[in-house]
Amino acid sequence: MRDVGKAICDYLLAQASLTALTGTRIHAETDTPPPGYKPSDGGCVCFKTRGGDMRTQEDALILPSVQFKCYAASDVAANAVYRALFDALQGARAGTVRWAQIEALGATLSEPETGWPFVLTYYKIHVAND
Repeated sequence: MRDVGKAICDYLLAQASLTALTGTRIHAETDTPPPGYKPSDGGCVCFKTRGGDMRTQEDALILPSVQFKCYAASDVAANAVYRALFDALQGARAGTVRWAQIEALGATLSEPETGWPFVLTYYKIHVAND
């Protein structure tokens, strides 16, 4: 079975409009940025699979539901990262990430312990299992 987190991370790291805001700060299977991250460093995307299933003949596709959190130094900047993520994922049709559709539009929130702003969103993604 393919490593879904790695496949999605690799796909997102190849999206220039997103990495222009995040650099390589795209992290799989985590709720929060790694130790040492500060919003002043620039945007950051953290995501994790929250369930899903497999479909098609011989389980050729893995269909995870994925939670994304888009961090930045302000609500406005976090929403810019969210919009770049939306543009990178919505309707994706290439390579390992075969398709993606938003499940819940972004909600601007802040981390209770740090006060860092982030946008929370969810996607259903089809990942090739070959």
